[in-house]
Amino acid sequence: MKIQQFEDKYLAHYSYAILSECESKMVLIDPARNSEPYYAFAKEHQAQIIAVIETHSHADFVSSHLEIAQTTGAAIYAEKR
Repeated sequence: MKIQQFEDKYLAHYSYAILSECESKMVLIDPARNSEPYYAFAKEHQAQIIAVIETHSHADFVSSHLEIAQTTGAAIYAEKR
């Protein structure tokens, strides 16, 4: 298992990829709007993005969770309000 942190310095925002190296599957946590770093990380590790977790609503930035789900077929998990 590998955990990769992604930083957006301008927004002071952190997101994460959790990679199962043995299964080549990846889950993203709180992705930023620019999805390219996540796709690049997945490609580098020949991994499939299977889920996106939104831990809370993000009033300070727009998440790429919908685009990632539409592009990869990943499930979206978000808090219910």
